[in-house]
Amino acid sequence: MRAGAATDPASAELGAALADTLLPAQVRARVRAWSHVTVIGADLLGSVPFEALPFDASTLGRRIATSHLTSLPLANLLARAGRMPPDASGLVVVAAPTLAGDAHAPIPFDEADAARLVAAASPERTRVFAGQDATRDALGPGELAGARCLVLLTHGVQRPEFERPAALLLGRDGRPDLVDSTDVEALRAPPLVLVWACGAALGPNRRGEDEPQHLGGAFLAAGARAVVVSPVELEYEIARDLAVHVLERVFTHGDTPAEALRRARLAVGVDPGRALVQLYGLGGEPVADR
Repeated sequence: MRAGAATDPASAELGAALADTLLPAQVRARVRAWSHVTVIGADLLGSVPFEALPFDASTLGRRIATSHLTSLPLANLLARAGRMPPDASGLVVVAAPTLAGDAHAPIPFDEADAARLVAAASPERTRVFAGQDATRDALGPGELAGARCLVLLTHGVQRPEFERPAALLLGRDGRPDLVDSTDVEALRAPPLVLVWACGAALGPNRRGEDEPQHLGGAFLAAGARAVVVSPVELEYEIARDLAVHVLERVFTHGDTPAEALRRARLAVGVDPGRALVQLYGLGGEPVADR
């Protein structure tokens, strides 16, 4: 994670051109009345930051709840998987592993941050794994049992020699331990997963792929119904604050994940062009009862 930067003029100009191409006037007129947009065909359009496209003096991701699905077969698969288990009410947070000799900047997650996350969700059961406890063991079936949401606040690592290069940097006995898409697919993920790790949504876009080829897709394959991930570097404070507001909107107000993310952007005052986070899966369906 790193300090954020404002959108430069060249990027703003490119975004305006993309918006004119992908969201022409007739499309905007129709979409403007919608409360939720799902971008289908992410195998071809996954690299396009729809959330950051200019829309009505704002951006699409701040104006309308937005989510992504690679394909209709994936949508059908997630829909057939059924709704949230009735006992899924807990929150699991895995953050800031303690690693000897790690070249990454330390993630300043502390007890105050943990308390903010827990207070926002007010779950019946909470497990926070930080420091020496932020290991892959924290993602085991016993730890995730009964969880409605998993929050990950850790570094993301890219391994270009692998077909799916994105991995999460966790710890084991104080040493770095990489958790990649194959590892994630072996988990039993809760309905909602918030992956606040740089580059977690980076992966190959190949025509005809039914599932996203990155950590977001891996969590969907592991049972999640909606996953928040980012294809870019994130600023820790922004990621933490977005996580707090998403949890509050989902757990307290019963918002859908996509609407919760939209409202979180407004509450934090951050534009998707500065902190691009995207939601994959059934973003238009709630994962918590009002």
